[in-house]
Amino acid sequence: MGLDHSWGHMCGPVFVSHWNLDRSAFSLGASVFCLVGGKEETMTRIKGNETIKGVVAKMAEGNPGAITVMMGILREEKGMGPLGPLGVLLDLDTLGLYGSDIWILYKDLCGENLVLMLGVMRAYQMGLVSAEVIRTSVKSGKVGWGKV
Repeated sequence: MGLDHSWGHMCGPVFVSHWNLDRSAFSLGASVFCLVGGKEETMTRIKGNETIKGVVAKMAEGNPGAITVMMGILREEKGMGPLGPLGVLLDLDTLGLYGSDIWILYKDLCGENLVLMLGVMRAYQMGLVSAEVIRTSVKSGKVGWGKV
């Protein structure tokens, strides 16, 4: 099994065998899965061998704001963690944040500051902010992770 995350799920690893922004493609050697109450559940929309265009389209759900945010993430190089921009998109997927939720996280909760949003996502990757806090904050439109 993989990591025991603070929100109580056991998640299997994601193996990134290829990531090339110039070619706009990546390959996943394994999909993300979680054991919830002993039952395996696939929690993500991103699957192996997808193009960046396909990932952005799935994640955005037609929301132009979410597309803008994800394109900004793909252009950014700092504060991304070990998987770079792909890691941030995978984390948004794992959190179940799509379309307007991505836009709310960026615009309302992070004040249209991409660096702050990436900081929140990095804090999530490091276990400093839980998935539940991020999801609850997005759904309520109120920051739940404290003052920045």
